[in-house]
Amino acid sequence: MLDQVIVDVAQRFTAHQRQSMQLCHFMPHNAPSASWDGVKPVIDKFSAYLHSCDRLLKNEFCIWQQYCSDKKSEMPIAISAVCAPNLCSSSVYPNIHKLLQILPTLPVSPAEPERMFSKVDLTLTDVCSTMSEERLEALVMIQAQRKRVIQLVNSDIIDKFAESGSQPFIQPCWPVLNW
Repeated sequence: MLDQVIVDVAQRFTAHQRQSMQLCHFMPHNAPSASWDGVKPVIDKFSAYLHSCDRLLKNEFCIWQQYCSDKKSEMPIAISAVCAPNLCSSSVYPNIHKLLQILPTLPVSPAEPERMFSKVDLTLTDVCSTMSEERLEALVMIQAQRKRVIQLVNSDIIDKFAESGSQPFIQPCWPVLNW
């Protein structure tokens, strides 16, 4: 049973996802123990977002490691990926800061994207296939973020939805039952 769980976890996260998660090495509490060889593949992967050559990136990483090591006692033990960029000066460590901004945007598992595609399938029926892409995206986001939407005032949502499309709002997207 345990072997099957291990195999399932290994299959769920692709090599691409595991490599992306190496961004955790840039977190302040992980940086002092990280090696350049360990973070180099991640830097190569996200190089389109960085503005330096390898030598400058390596130097910036070494300085970041030293800073994190020196400030380790002053930093909170549990820092979330969302808060980490706040501890990294974008003027002193521009590339590390950019990588720390990318980290919290990565999905933890493929479940959320799969859920979104499922909601698109439910929303985009044959009857509704003529709606604009913008309206479809809005409907899928409403379905995906249902808990947050409930907190909003219903009339505001209805007004926004009515204004967003070129089709009349009164026209239903679902088959109307005649009793």
